Parts: sequence; C-alpha cells; structure tokens
Amino acid sequence: MKYMGSKARIAKEILPIILQNRKLDQWYIEPFVGGCNMMDKVGGKRIGIDYNKYLVALWQGLQSGLEYHTTISKELFSKARDQFNGRTDYLFTDFEIGWIGFMGGFNGRFYGGGYSGKHGGRDYVQEQINNTLKQFSKIQDVKFFNGSYADFDFTTPSIIYCDPPYQGTKEYDTKEKFNHELFWDWCKKQKDNGNTIFVSEYNAPNDFKCVWSKEVKVSIRPTKTLIQTEKLFTL
Repeated sequence: MKYMGSKARIAKEILPIILQNRKLDQWYIEPFVGGCNMMDKVGGKRIGIDYNKYLVALWQGLQSGLEYHTTISKELFSKARDQFNGRTDYLFTDFEIGWIGFMGGFNGRFYGGGYSGKHGGRDYVQEQINNTLKQFSKIQDVKFFNGSYADFDFTTPSIIYCDPPYQGTKEYDTKEKFNHELFWDWCKKQKDNGNTIFVSEYNAPNDFKCVWSKEVKVSIRPTKTLIQTEKLFTL
C-alpha cells in the first residue's frame, strides 16, 4: 500500500538488521504499522498496532472478508471525506472510511492530500487497490489492534520496530500532536522489559545507537523532492 512515510524502499536493507537475532516463535511487533510495508516482508508471529482507527478497520475488515468498493469515484471520495471531517451524518462504516480514504487519497495521504484519480494514462486508485489486495495475502494472520503505542506494555521479550511520525514532519490529521519525548521514554521502558527495540527516525537521543543510515529522496510535493538521511536506531 502506498502510505505516507512508507519504508517500502528500505525494508530489505533494514529488516536483516532488525531480525538478525530473532528467536523461534518470537513476536515481531510494530506499534506504528501503517501501510504494512515492513510487516508484509516478515513471517512468524506478528502484531500490528496503529492509532488511526480507520486504517486498522481497513486491515481487520479485509481479514473478515468485508465487501469493499472496487472503484472509487471522486464523488464517493468526497462524501467519505465529508463524513471523516464531521460535516455529514454517518453514512459509511469505519472500514469504508479507511478503504475509500487510503485507496482514493493522493500519494497515500488518506483525506489530507485530495483525490488521486487518473492522470497521464494511469489509474492511481486502481493501482492502489490492486497493490493492497496483493499485499494483503502476506499479512492475513497478523493480529491488528487500534490504539496509541503508549497503551501497550510488552513484557514477553519481543522484537519491536517503531516508525513513529518523524519530528518536524507532517503527521496524519487523525493524530493528536505527537509527543516525541514521551515516545523515547516508552522505548526505554520496553527495553527494560526485555524487548529488543529498533526505531526509524532522522535523529534520536544520545543513548540510542545508529546502526544503519542512508540518504533517500523524499517527495514533499509532486514537483519537489528533498534528500534526507534515513536512520535506524537501537538501544
């Protein structure tokens, strides 16, 4: 699934580092599972958590075999966006809000980037649907939960990979402003619980060690990109 901040481009480089000491039947956990672009490349016991209830409802709905819109017009997208923004009465389920928003939203930005549609001979909505359904075949047995990372405290030693909103970058509109200081403290607590912690970010507190870095192009607008250094940190 195309998703803002996706790690699809670097997953094959950082996953060997994250999983190199994984034990048999050890849980792999993502508290910011997003578009599952790391999760779909990991096997075994997996948990995916996200604060966006519509995103979790999308994945859980596909697991339950719910019917979904095979085409998404601009009119349908606008109606779902109006409900998401609280401008209309309830017409759609959380699953439908998630499906329409992530399948029809420009560049994987949900309702924050407008409707993607067809451009230059490409049907971006259909591409997103096709890619998501293909991806879903690899994550059907993942246990998905809705909530903040801070709602969870892992005491069974697990591998936890965090891809939080990066400090100083745009966040999805469904989130409250992200508290980075509290997040780093939570990571330390999970480490104390016996878990192995990895975090993707541009920067981290001094007691976190950078174990991988790479310059990548980041699109901020259709006509503009920046070069940023992606980093993987651990404790």
